[in-house]
Amino acid sequence: MRRLFKILGSLIPVAFATLMVTSANAQELQRLLPGVTFAANAWEVTTSVDGHISALHFSEGEFVSEGDLLVEMDASAAALEVQLAEVKLARAEAILTEGRSDLERQQELERREAVSIAALGDAEFNVEVFELDLKVAEAELAIAREELQRHSIYAPADGLISAPKVVVGGNYSAALSGAIANIVQLDPIHVRIPIRPEEVVRRIQEGGYTLEEARKLEFEMIGPNGGAYSELGYAVSVGFDMNLETGEGSVIVEFPNPEGYLRPGLRVHLRVKE
Repeated sequence: MRRLFKILGSLIPVAFATLMVTSANAQELQRLLPGVTFAANAWEVTTSVDGHISALHFSEGEFVSEGDLLVEMDASAAALEVQLAEVKLARAEAILTEGRSDLERQQELERREAVSIAALGDAEFNVEVFELDLKVAEAELAIAREELQRHSIYAPADGLISAPKVVVGGNYSAALSGAIANIVQLDPIHVRIPIRPEEVVRRIQEGGYTLEEARKLEFEMIGPNGGAYSELGYAVSVGFDMNLETGEGSVIVEFPNPEGYLRPGLRVHLRVKE
């Protein structure tokens, strides 16, 4: 039931995305900057463990929270490795306890001059070795427990999750299978708009605005249906690539998206707020 509510909740923004108010006419849209929304951040759901997929706990388009259990892999062999490491640790502890008792006996005999120096040295050496064996056993148990934990895969961040790329009952290879799913951040969301660098420089030179003012420009968004989005955006960076044929670069504008109404891939238009 809880998962049903989560899935239904994730569908609400899809409906609301088309309900932004304040329409813009077709002539106005022609003067706006076209853009496409994309996720500000994205993560892969993956693991370094090879194994058998035993359960999936998410569906395509579902909102997930950081720490949510997403995937379970068959962990029977890993659980046995933990049990074996625990037994080895208990054995190492018992041997060390016995070795320390033997050393105490040898030290007592040495005080009575009833034991050779060689025998006492052997007892001291054995304790040093047993202490090292204990540290090895502790490390092996920690490694086994870490390996067991990797068979349960959790969401690395809050966001919208893709369809699973594996199926229950299938085998997963860390080297060959790729990501199990992808998670995209919706709040904030980014929009990439084209710009001509020489046009920006010209407007600054003509006094349209200063470089500092250009950094603080506020952007309004017009959605796919011509409705204005309620939040304002701000330029956060310049795109890395430039179109060598057109001479166009791009600017990335960030918009708050607290309700998750906007999704990656929407074609929108932006304008500078007057």
